[in-house]
Amino acid sequence: MLDDSGKAPRRIRSELLKAVHQASARSAKVVESEMKRGLGGLATIVSIAPWVGVFGTVLGLCNFRGFNGSNEDGLAYVALTVSEGIVPSAFGLLVGLMANWFYKFLTDKMEVFDSEMESATLQLVNDISRLC
Repeated sequence: MLDDSGKAPRRIRSELLKAVHQASARSAKVVESEMKRGLGGLATIVSIAPWVGVFGTVLGLCNFRGFNGSNEDGLAYVALTVSEGIVPSAFGLLVGLMANWFYKFLTDKMEVFDSEMESATLQLVNDISRLC
């Protein structure tokens, strides 16, 4: 199967390189799909967490009951109720922001992985083409 120069014929070489490139691309896709598992759930947390916090705030403010004391005591009671009602919103925003940070971090890492896999595939194909 080798020609006079000790290399494989051009057609066989191109088929070999094509097969190597396809196999490498398939394995990269498999690894990428495994890495993407769970990112959808994280994206859902990013989008829902602040709204859950707002809902908790609304429920906290709906539990507000009137106050029949003096104006100063009433103002303190209203401030306390509002401040307790805002806690779920702050917690929801905190959870949403942290989930967003992790989501962006992981997607950036996946983009770097994709480019490294493409570079490694091209390097492998180039090395094999020099050997054949």
